[in-house]
Amino acid sequence: MSAAPRRALGTLHATGIVVGAIIGVGIFLTPSKVAAVAGSPAAALGLWALGGLIALCGALSLAEVGARFPESGGQLLALQALLGPLAAFLYGWCLLVAIQTGVLVLIALFAAQNLSAVLGTAWSA
Repeated sequence: MSAAPRRALGTLHATGIVVGAIIGVGIFLTPSKVAAVAGSPAAALGLWALGGLIALCGALSLAEVGARFPESGGQLLALQALLGPLAAFLYGWCLLVAIQTGVLVLIALFAAQNLSAVLGTAWSA
């Protein structure tokens, strides 16, 4: 009788999820723009690889913050400990008003563009 697999996410899993989410959004929203700016397929792939490397660095940085501040609210706690309560307060409000809101708007626009393609209606963003 074999032991049941452990139900836990490690650093590699969390890093893969973050990098995959960032690259996944970019793949669906901007491939034609990246290809147009790059000028060649090789350059476009190079830019995607560079973006993936930057996303990986961000994911690893946030993993380090999560390891140092394992309590709920790790980013805010880290900012408060490293830069003071004002920085944490301002980041919290920016997260609420602009950062998370902007992500939700992008997802809604992407969904609306795909829905308009399925329904055969005109849509411009």
